[in-house]
Amino acid sequence: MEGYELLHENSYDYCLCNTLRVEVSQAEEALGAILYAISRNPSGFKVVVEPNIYLAKISERPQEGLPLFRIFFRLHEEKKRVDLLYVDHG
Repeated sequence: MEGYELLHENSYDYCLCNTLRVEVSQAEEALGAILYAISRNPSGFKVVVEPNIYLAKISERPQEGLPLFRIFFRLHEEKKRVDLLYVDHG
């Protein structure tokens, strides 16, 4: 199997459902591409807390009514797993 397993922490799901300025379905659609990129190469993103907390960003897309998104995640390289920790609008 190629890629990394993505696991949603409770904090990520809470933010996705309760703190974003868009509907959950719209947020999930907007985040799909970046989540795919994380699952393929999580270490390609910026480390924000050593040794293994990373940040992925999606630029604002006003023409589609989408704000900027930030996803914080923890990489477990040895397990080929990524824990999605938090999502917000930065």
